[in-house]
Amino acid sequence: MAKAKIRGLDCAAPADQVIRLVLRAQVNAMCRHREKAINWKDPEGVHDMRVLSRRLRSAINDLKPYFRKGSLPRPKLSAVADALGAVRDEDVALMALQELKSQVKGVAAEGIKLLIAERQGQRKQSRAALKAAIQDSAIDNLRREFLAKLQRITIATPTKTTGPETAEGSICFRELGVLVIKERVVDFIAASPCLFHPYKIKKLHNLRILAKRLRYSMEL
Repeated sequence: MAKAKIRGLDCAAPADQVIRLVLRAQVNAMCRHREKAINWKDPEGVHDMRVLSRRLRSAINDLKPYFRKGSLPRPKLSAVADALGAVRDEDVALMALQELKSQVKGVAAEGIKLLIAERQGQRKQSRAALKAAIQDSAIDNLRREFLAKLQRITIATPTKTTGPETAEGSICFRELGVLVIKERVVDFIAASPCLFHPYKIKKLHNLRILAKRLRYSMEL
């Protein structure tokens, strides 16, 4: 599973000092996967970079309430994620169609073959768009802009109400994690009644996204 390695992470350190370290490690990990993502021989490269982009955006969502001033290039990150997702969707569809084709014969197999050809054409277009979106210069510029804006952001974290304070008076990163995970749990529980309504597909999809955000927050 694609994850960023966050070196030097001290969960007991003041949260405002650790936030930049976490986001810097995650954007670097995503950008380093650029070459793997355009290696069409291994579709897992696209999948891994897409997962890293999701983890990065999830962390930004978790930590954004503590950005007092400044912002990150989220629209550009979303554009990269969308391009990765378009290719991944076609990869998954083609794998499913190939598996289905192996199980049938005759007219059904010929029909599936036509669908495969159509999806291959769509994937070719999606791959071309992805290659343009994550070319070396584009990814390098995105990384530079992200790190520059991250350095300029003013971060304000809640102060402790009980227990010994850190040197800066702010809560430590571990305690911030508790606050974030609690918020993600509340969001998931609030959306969970749709589990009893299996035909409410959009709400179930949204619940799935909330489950992923909760999992990413817990893992972080």
